[in-house]
Amino acid sequence: MNNLNLKKALAIGLVASSFSVFYSDNVEAKSNKREVQQATQAYQQGYQLYLNNDIKGAADAFMLATKKDENNPLYELFAGDTLRILKQYPASIRYYESAIEHYKKADKEYRDRILIKAYMGLSVGYREKNEDEKAIDYAKRLIKAYPDEFRGYYSLGNVYAKDKKTEADAIAQYKLAIEKDKEQLQPYLALASLYNRQGNTKGIIETYKEAVDYRPLDEALKMSLAQVYLSNKDSNGNGQYKEAEQVLRSLVSVNNANAFAHYYLGLTYILLGNQAKAENELAILNNLNPNLGNRLYREANAYYRKHGNEPQVETIRADSFEDIKDLANESSPAHDDGSLENKMINNQIKKMEEREKAKDKAI
Repeated sequence: MNNLNLKKALAIGLVASSFSVFYSDNVEAKSNKREVQQATQAYQQGYQLYLNNDIKGAADAFMLATKKDENNPLYELFAGDTLRILKQYPASIRYYESAIEHYKKADKEYRDRILIKAYMGLSVGYREKNEDEKAIDYAKRLIKAYPDEFRGYYSLGNVYAKDKKTEADAIAQYKLAIEKDKEQLQPYLALASLYNRQGNTKGIIETYKEAVDYRPLDEALKMSLAQVYLSNKDSNGNGQYKEAEQVLRSLVSVNNANAFAHYYLGLTYILLGNQAKAENELAILNNLNPNLGNRLYREANAYYRKHGNEPQVETIRADSFEDIKDLANESSPAHDDGSLENKMINNQIKKMEEREKAKDKAI
């Protein structure tokens, strides 16, 4: 082969080689792009399943996303969250640890949130596994890394609250969490729940009052405060009905369609002996929620019979109690002996915690 042909062959070889590399890289790029797209689709599907409370389906989708787009800390975080909810702790912990390892691969605006959520997820997971030393360790790591973030103190308080011996430490941590972010509901609820367990009604009232100051539009919070007032007596043995009235009136002034607020306001007026105002609340309930109106009518009759007074309210008849047997069997503040209604308060706390969790599902 002469020099000219050799040069042509070398040139053709180089072109072919370059094309081969380009083609290979291009196929790999397209393949990677396809994998990333599939990961995104799996993540979006998982998120919708999560919102629809299909936690198992969501976990499967998030794990698929981590396989399609390896080392993506956001997908790893969501996989960790859902697996923890399913109590699959070893797998959950691996995903949280991986999210911490890879957090720098996320956009800068998400990095802190990923670390915070991962540290908290590890603390919660170990607490639920009853490995409290590790739960404390991760909560303290979170506090060290983000001293102004409320979640570290809140998570640490939750671990301490498990043991009666460390309840004082739990209270201190909850108060620190509140100090760091006074608008976050979870630390208030946790603190109120702990006070409730201790029978500390004064502590519950102070906690709810502070929470209402910083969350004035939170209707459920105001309802809880009013219920505690209704079920409690002051140091002189008098019911705190005026305080309950004030809270409930502020609630209905903002949302006059809140039937439960009118129900408890009606109970409050019965206890205060203001029959005209109680009857007005009955009339409002008759339009908003006849079942609650019937229940209030029944409570009024029972209260007046117990205290030797004949009821004068005739505007609403108790003619549909078969539809509300569950309500008829519940205890009522109108019949309370002054002790705290633990079940009522805990149920309210649980409902508000569930609502807050629903709001905090996404980063």
